[in-house]
Amino acid sequence: MDMMQKEMHDLQLGTTRELTPETQSSQSSGDQSLSSVDSMPSYKRQRIIAQTKNVRAILADDVLADQDQSWTLTVTNGKLSIRTHIKTHGELLINLQRILTTLEFQDKMPLNMQSQASSVGILLKQLVWKKYGKSRFKSITKDIPLQMETIGSLCGVVIKQSSFTAITLKLLNAYFECSHLLHMKVHRHTFLRLFLDPSCADPSPAVMALCAFICLIQCKYITQVVDSRELPDYAQFYFNRARELLADRFDDINLEVFTSYTCMAYYKVRLFQFDDCRRYLDMALRMSHMLEPLIKATDDIGQQAMFHRLCIFAQRVQRILAVTNFSKPQHGRHPEMAGLLNVPDFLVLQATSEDSEQEKRFIQMHNRVLQLRKQIHSTIHMSHSDDLVDYVGTFGHLVEMIMRHWYNELPSDFRLSHPLFEDNVCDEVYFLTLELECAHNPIPILTTLKIYNEYLIMGKSYMPKSATLDIDKDSFVNTLRDGFADRESHKRHPREKRWIEKLQHLRKVMEFDGTDEEFIETVTNAIRPGEGRLNLPLIHISVKCAFNTVRLLQFMRSKYYACYFDYRTALNVWEVLIRALRLTDRDLQLDIPRIHANLLICLDMMREEISSVPGYNKDCKFIEKMESMMQREAFGFDA
Repeated sequence: MDMMQKEMHDLQLGTTRELTPETQSSQSSGDQSLSSVDSMPSYKRQRIIAQTKNVRAILADDVLADQDQSWTLTVTNGKLSIRTHIKTHGELLINLQRILTTLEFQDKMPLNMQSQASSVGILLKQLVWKKYGKSRFKSITKDIPLQMETIGSLCGVVIKQSSFTAITLKLLNAYFECSHLLHMKVHRHTFLRLFLDPSCADPSPAVMALCAFICLIQCKYITQVVDSRELPDYAQFYFNRARELLADRFDDINLEVFTSYTCMAYYKVRLFQFDDCRRYLDMALRMSHMLEPLIKATDDIGQQAMFHRLCIFAQRVQRILAVTNFSKPQHGRHPEMAGLLNVPDFLVLQATSEDSEQEKRFIQMHNRVLQLRKQIHSTIHMSHSDDLVDYVGTFGHLVEMIMRHWYNELPSDFRLSHPLFEDNVCDEVYFLTLELECAHNPIPILTTLKIYNEYLIMGKSYMPKSATLDIDKDSFVNTLRDGFADRESHKRHPREKRWIEKLQHLRKVMEFDGTDEEFIETVTNAIRPGEGRLNLPLIHISVKCAFNTVRLLQFMRSKYYACYFDYRTALNVWEVLIRALRLTDRDLQLDIPRIHANLLICLDMMREEISSVPGYNKDCKFIEKMESMMQREAFGFDA
């Protein structure tokens, strides 16, 4: 396995489009004792992509293929040559890994390489993927208690009708110039063309509903239009006005009503008024089904783009509504958790000629991030190992390779010039480079933050929460035996009971038909408790990502795009660094003073960002918990 991972690490990824393998020409070189490649079919171009003393892997254009662009991967070790056709970068990774494994064990197992995944492999795949999904679920919902604490209260401000129209136009302009670029909830040009008519006596309910949720967005440009203390009153005023305007039009099948219901549902979910949100969301979803054939029949590209973005918007409201359900479902498995890692093609945005150049760039960034997540999703099927730590190591290494390739494929003005997973650049040079490359262009910072946040989510999935979390093997086996023998016991610790329930669920997924004792042995062999092993590369890269993320967030907050600050990214940094701090006695050679400093910076950023929220309370319990944790973990005493 070590040799296989080394070979995968030595793989040189090309610079092609759509995650396809490199096809630049390269002359063969290396140990001449390897099987000659002269007997290979004639190829237009070929390249050695991996080579050691005994093994050589060659990638070549498949000019004989009648299908779309494809390549032939040939791996030889002097005794055996394996050739296969591939079309994508993902196929390259998985086929190279499997071929190297075959060559590794050629002398020991010359025949009958196992074609089906073992029970241990299936179990590990389920454990790793579910843990990753749980980590993403927690990352999405981590800031919900904070949002609930910062819901603004009404102050009874009187909204003057004389200034109402002017304020509405200013709010729309502030939104479309800032937060809209990150959200793309509507098609700006179509929205203004269809629904904004200053000469009309009655405003559009779609405009009123959009302004209602605009007033709930944390954005400094919005607070320049309306004082932050008055925003909750304005939000309620706009919502009530939209509801009044829809009173006699609730059954009209058009984009205006669909837009109104979707925005009103979002307004309610942001206030955590779930019952009202469900009602408006149900009306929006029913409207979308009735409106879809009408939109498909129109030639108006703007209306088609508007409808598509509103459908994505409605789906996001539905997702928020689901994940903010705090009731604990059976077996601890949230019904929405399984879908959080899926990336359907429906989410891909389509740019139109009416979109501005800035909007087109953000749409391109959005779609490339979806492509990254889809590629990460596919890596779980490429990992193979017989124990959990090695499986996580292989999975993490493949994800890192996917990220590096994705990042290198971005246009130069979509990425930073700094090395992606390195933190050895001093702050002065780092911030100077950011100033030169990102003073007027936030996209390189946003794409880099996306990479780091994805890795942080994965990293904290498999970083132990405590240095003493590992248990004795005999205790582990006895706990499983007792749990399977008496599954209905109410005396067992809730965590142990939940663990037994999860294993029973995995057993059904695996279709394991052996005895309880055989299943316990399979689980024990996969997890290998008591060995206390850690995946050191994953921990070190996670900490590096955390350090660089803090620097990027610091820089972002000093620029005009400071509104793009995401609490969830900062909280992922916080959690990774706290966990790293708990592992200081494991001789990981971590920079403890730097971890302390970055935790303090992260805490200060969170405190300052929250203080700007309209409903901010100086006695915010969320921040108090972070401060207490900082005192306890970093300095060894309770606050």
